[in-house]
Amino acid sequence: MNILSVCGFAIVLLIITAPLKKHSKGFYLVLVAVSGVAFIGYILSSAIPLFEKMNSLISSANIPAEYSSALFKSLGICLVSQFTADVCKDAGETALAGKIELASKIAIATLALPILEQIITSTTKILGMN
Repeated sequence: MNILSVCGFAIVLLIITAPLKKHSKGFYLVLVAVSGVAFIGYILSSAIPLFEKMNSLISSANIPAEYSSALFKSLGICLVSQFTADVCKDAGETALAGKIELASKIAIATLALPILEQIITSTTKILGMN
């Protein structure tokens, strides 16, 4: 990923959207949302080698697939909820953004429960506490 391209794209978006914020709030929000999706798409497509490397490291360490699945799902939840919360904040809906952030934290905690259960079970077996 070329960070200069990302920063340049962000500055161009800022220049285009800043005047619209005052004059056409509805069009501004649509443009910000669409450009945000395009922006995230570009960033994620650039991150594919990173995800592949993480997956190969997890596979080579013989870590169960459910752990890597939970990791990638959590990452997806973080990205989608942060983007959505940012759009809500741009629209002036900070309370709604806070609820989205809370929901994402609960979703991630729910994903982590089977892993936590496995850790507790393994720990109690090692300590002979079962």
